[in-house]
Amino acid sequence: MGATSGWKMFKRCSDHLSEEIRVLRPHLVITQGIKPGKTVLDLEGPSKPQLIRPFGKAGKARVLRGSKFIILITPHPAHQPGWKTKNGSLPRFLQNAVKCAADAISETC
Repeated sequence: MGATSGWKMFKRCSDHLSEEIRVLRPHLVITQGIKPGKTVLDLEGPSKPQLIRPFGKAGKARVLRGSKFIILITPHPAHQPGWKTKNGSLPRFLQNAVKCAADAISETC
């Protein structure tokens, strides 16, 4: 896929995500990877989401409080050698991040 088609696809997905969030009004948005995470953060506009807590080495996963929902940004599993995701196992830091995100919905994280 060339840079142009990749950019077009990313833009279309971003617009679609924005509309999905508007219609669904989720309490939690989970992203996999840096670019999708940045897209969700950019949807917040000028009000920057507040970091609740980073997880893993160098903050591989982050839980943030946005103006309308909690955001959980995770690494994309395809770029994580050694993850045993086929059997349903998640690394401990990711388990902790998911729990924190769930707790943040009820404001206990």
